[in-house]
Amino acid sequence: MLWRVAAGTAVYICLVVLAAPFPHAAGLMLTFPALNGLAFFFAEQPSIGPMARSMLWLPVINGSLCAAFMIVFLSLLGDVNATVLAGSLAVAVVGAWISIAFRPQVIAGIPERRQLAYAIICTLAGLLLVGLAHVLLPEVHFGAADGGIFGSTFSWQSVDRTILSSKLKIVLFALALALFLAATAHRRVPDGVRGVLAGLPLVPFGALFSVVALSDLDAKEQQRVFENMLRSVALSPAVAIWFIYGFSRYLKSRGIVSSSKLDGLNRFASLIVAWALCGAMIASLSWALIAIL
Repeated sequence: MLWRVAAGTAVYICLVVLAAPFPHAAGLMLTFPALNGLAFFFAEQPSIGPMARSMLWLPVINGSLCAAFMIVFLSLLGDVNATVLAGSLAVAVVGAWISIAFRPQVIAGIPERRQLAYAIICTLAGLLLVGLAHVLLPEVHFGAADGGIFGSTFSWQSVDRTILSSKLKIVLFALALALFLAATAHRRVPDGVRGVLAGLPLVPFGALFSVVALSDLDAKEQQRVFENMLRSVALSPAVAIWFIYGFSRYLKSRGIVSSSKLDGLNRFASLIVAWALCGAMIASLSWALIAIL
């Protein structure tokens, strides 16, 4: 299991570095399907379909709880100590996630015949909510200083800064992957539960908490970060849902596969392509939102 955690964490670090130049896409990245993809990669072929059914609920659940965290934080900011407020909200959303994610309806998942319609509905709902957020929230401007950690030029120092500034997210991802692998090591764990565990939201919840408690941002900067995320977070679940829908269908279409190294490389290559498509979707949506709204 250790090599899987190490390899998965190394892949996640690469994703973090590649996402650094796009701070305006932070809301869209909150439910990026990093753990979902690795869960599919490590899963056995017969488990793919049942895992996908329950996994499809998690982007909506996680995205909704992230949005609730930010809305409540912004509404109470100034009345309560920010760190205490963020800590209380973190505990609340974790408790809410546990009470929602392990309900029988979520574990049973979305039937395959309804998955496409579900993905389309979530996308359209996300677009409507993003439009509403842009009407209600003040406009966020990104200057040269906000061009991401890379700025205008690439350097290994910028990569180091990115990794160091994201160390909490990296640690939480490694913990989430380890928990998933440990919890699903036994065949008696139902595939529906595996799909739920593949959506453990330690990274997005930890990222929101760290904006307040583990950064040097003042209250106005914290407000600006959360308002920026709220302007696009409603579309974040749609990206993950299309990933789960498309990648699971691809894996199932391969039929019976061998356990050879070549097949493992093929699966990993397809996962990289699927993640790259998610990144392209996020970049396109981000640029479109900036241009249109």
